[in-house]
Amino acid sequence: MNTPRRAIGLLVLANLVGLHAPWVRAVETSDVSHDLFVALRDQDHVAVIDPDVKSVVRTINVGLAPQFIAVSTALNQFIAAQGAQVHVFDLTKDRGADIVLDVSADRFQLSPSGTHLAAIASAEGSIAFVDLATRHEIGRVKQLGTINDVVFRRDGKFIYVGHADGGGVTGIDLEHRKPLLLPLGGWGAVSQLVRAPVDPRLFAARTGSREVSPLNLDGQPNPAPLVLSGRVRDLANTASGRLVLVDDDSGRLTAIDATAFKIVASLSGRSSMRAIYAAWFDMVAFVGVDGSNSLLVYDLDRLERQGDIALQGAPGRGLVTADGAWLFLPIPTRESYRSSTRVCADRVL
Repeated sequence: MNTPRRAIGLLVLANLVGLHAPWVRAVETSDVSHDLFVALRDQDHVAVIDPDVKSVVRTINVGLAPQFIAVSTALNQFIAAQGAQVHVFDLTKDRGADIVLDVSADRFQLSPSGTHLAAIASAEGSIAFVDLATRHEIGRVKQLGTINDVVFRRDGKFIYVGHADGGGVTGIDLEHRKPLLLPLGGWGAVSQLVRAPVDPRLFAARTGSREVSPLNLDGQPNPAPLVLSGRVRDLANTASGRLVLVDDDSGRLTAIDATAFKIVASLSGRSSMRAIYAAWFDMVAFVGVDGSNSLLVYDLDRLERQGDIALQGAPGRGLVTADGAWLFLPIPTRESYRSSTRVCADRVL
């Protein structure tokens, strides 16, 4: 790489389903800025990983099988949610509380400040907003049509909705709790939205399209979209926002300079790529592959493919430590639930 080499590692936690890890710390408290929180599939508890010892140090019962999990550094809480249930666990007091919504959400978004949660009922076309400090629902927006994606503005005062029914993108002013809808139409069905590194711009992908389009939110004309080799399946920002990574169904990973809005690399992959794990700031990206149980590795400094890492099972959602030094992947495996495999990515890079 162009930057000095650093100790880079990947830890695969085998069979997190049913995992009962040894207790390796004397205190049963967690630090949201240090520890990692992993939802255990189809179970009502969350595993807490201490990245210093590379081990699960405790499990916390959240009373639901989470479809969403997030951490709020501002409030020192982690949030687990499913449907109409939201569990907020206060890591300072080491106890949790439940919030029951009037709507069953199928996706959730934490605000950039970590103080508010958006609970999205996509088919119903409604979004409920929860104040995590008071643990109360503070407002709701209805009749939005079918929702494909939602993203907060960086300051948390607006939320942008990508519509599945041809309504394009709608901006919602959240500051006054009586949201003002600002239609940004003419975009067709929008499948995904990501924030640009600086406001006021989003990047959007249309359903079934090979284009990634910039959307200026300040009324300035939008630049022409970028055309990829295949239909867009996944958009992901790198940690600094310097690059937007795009996986398309032609089996390529495209890197876009988010500031200049130009393609800087189109890299080979596989047609079964499915999830992008942007890790280690702007140095490395992993892309999971269906069927072959492997991660493709990309060097984002040199903008080139650097090999594969074979796994024992299909990777779950990855978590990266705050210092960017480790990526943790939960995977299902037929081996003993106590087994784990460490794969060092510096052998590949």
